[in-house]
Amino acid sequence: MTSPKADKKIESIDAEMIVAVGEALADGSGVRKALPDKGRLNIDRPLPFLCVYRAPKAREDIGTAHLIMGEAAYLLAPNDAEPGLRPLVKAIAEALSAKYGAFLIIETWSAEKMPKTGFFSTASPTKFRIFTDKATDTLPSTVETLEESLEALDIRKEVELVTGEGFTPPDMEPLLDDETIRKMSCLMLGIEVSPIYRDAETGELYRSILSSLRRKFSNALQHTFFEFTHVQTSDRPKHPHTLGRRTMVDAVWEADAELAALSDKIKYLFAVTPVNSNEAYDDFAAEDFEKDPVFHYRLLSFDPEDLKKQLYSISFESIEDPTMAYLLRDKRIELDREITLIEDRNTPRFLYESLQLFPPVEDELMELAERILRLPKVPDNGSNGRLSADDIARLGESEIGYYRERYPAVDATVEVRKDTPPGMMVSSGNLMIGYGTEIAIGRVNGLLQHEVGTHIVTYFNGKSQPLKLLYGGLPGYEQLQEGLAVFAEYLVGELTLARLRILAARVVAVRRLTLGKSFTEVFHELRDDHKFTDRTAFNVAMRVFRGGGLTKDAVYLRGLVEVVNYIRDGGDISTLLVGKMGFEHLPIIRELQWREVLKPAPLEPRYMTMPESAERLQAIKVGTKIFDVI
Repeated sequence: MTSPKADKKIESIDAEMIVAVGEALADGSGVRKALPDKGRLNIDRPLPFLCVYRAPKAREDIGTAHLIMGEAAYLLAPNDAEPGLRPLVKAIAEALSAKYGAFLIIETWSAEKMPKTGFFSTASPTKFRIFTDKATDTLPSTVETLEESLEALDIRKEVELVTGEGFTPPDMEPLLDDETIRKMSCLMLGIEVSPIYRDAETGELYRSILSSLRRKFSNALQHTFFEFTHVQTSDRPKHPHTLGRRTMVDAVWEADAELAALSDKIKYLFAVTPVNSNEAYDDFAAEDFEKDPVFHYRLLSFDPEDLKKQLYSISFESIEDPTMAYLLRDKRIELDREITLIEDRNTPRFLYESLQLFPPVEDELMELAERILRLPKVPDNGSNGRLSADDIARLGESEIGYYRERYPAVDATVEVRKDTPPGMMVSSGNLMIGYGTEIAIGRVNGLLQHEVGTHIVTYFNGKSQPLKLLYGGLPGYEQLQEGLAVFAEYLVGELTLARLRILAARVVAVRRLTLGKSFTEVFHELRDDHKFTDRTAFNVAMRVFRGGGLTKDAVYLRGLVEVVNYIRDGGDISTLLVGKMGFEHLPIIRELQWREVLKPAPLEPRYMTMPESAERLQAIKVGTKIFDVI
């Protein structure tokens, strides 16, 4: 949902505006108004609280206003001398205290004094001072919640509670008089913040520090609003995030759309996948598997330099919501790395770019992979025959048709391609099958649930959301996505030991790549030591060495382990299907769901409706190890 646009520049807060604001809130509507001197009033919807910032009269105060601009109800008043300011606050308090029975105003300002060192550094703690005019023995529980919430922030901080000394910034009068405060059951609190987010001498803004602090400070405020609402009003929100902002300024969706469009253009995985895999295998075999193969790639359809210019021309300056700003900035960093990765194909730099996107194999994962590879080999379930690429394409079209019947926006296509290696892959929501692909009948459904039931379903679930990055993928989404896709194979009973061995082989190949081993050395280890066929060993090595060394393939086994642990710990699998996200994004996804920014997903994977899948899922929930049931 988009915030209504604020009015154009105005000279004063007049009686007409004050009446309009009060009436809108009383009617249950939100308000967004421009105020004099670049001030702003934004109330997402009627809520029993208001965050306030008033600029100091005698000094610049860069950045502090941003600490509250992500909240659902805030007032920026750069000009404290504005005659209409206090009547406006009173009208807001009257309308909302009448609705809720009580009202909370938290005013935030920055400390004026420098730290003893004369400067702020990354080691300097953020100091919060909470101000209330209440005596220590009469403090409302909301004050304690605010103090505890600030103490809980995972940053270096100091929190001090100042009682009985007022609740306003230095040299400023209260926004409401004592009689109004009593009459409307208002609680007035002040928070002074040490401005660690700017240079103490020049005032230069440290944007990354401010961005991080905004998110954490917002979380503390929302827990405070939640406690106040539960204790002092008749409203019963289910979660602190339900009191967060629901409407967004246009700048959020504009930046999101631009990033999603660039992500669609980049398609790094397509760009680094060889177009000559079959020919390369034949040449490799002709050399008795002793000479590293040469891979060829698609010509780039874009200029990397132009894409980076577009990427950094996207403006985030007007984005008020700290959570959305974090996601968008994080995605820009990832897209920058992907562009550089493509630009560095077939150079020594490629591997280092890859490691920035996909970390090296950790010892614990390597030990698991080696343990899997030591298990006795069993025949794969391919004895009942194999299906060709055309047969698989027909099944893929049928599977996609199942979802299209339930959600007509599913416009995915299926294509058999000669420039794609054997196997299946999804790109931009479409299923591509390599020419010459043959898959055992007993594995086809599992792989269709992997590609269609997971990758395509989450693509269109993400595309249905207002946040378009959920279909292109939030930063680092691949690990959860691939882990979930492999887990889908398990749920339909087609995750075989042979399949697990391939995932383990990919982990081993990535570890060997990062240790400096050659393609041929890795091929021989997989074939000679771990008894893979020539073609399978080649395919695993090709996936890992493509482009110059792509460390992505460790995410399949690592992601599977994380999905299993998530389910065993009580995690809801439906949350993982909202779109393409990483495990680190799950708290943010839940937050956006509580805030009603995200909608219910339109598609549920077919495998989630199967009784046998429910049984297997329950087995994992009660502690069965996935490797024990294969």
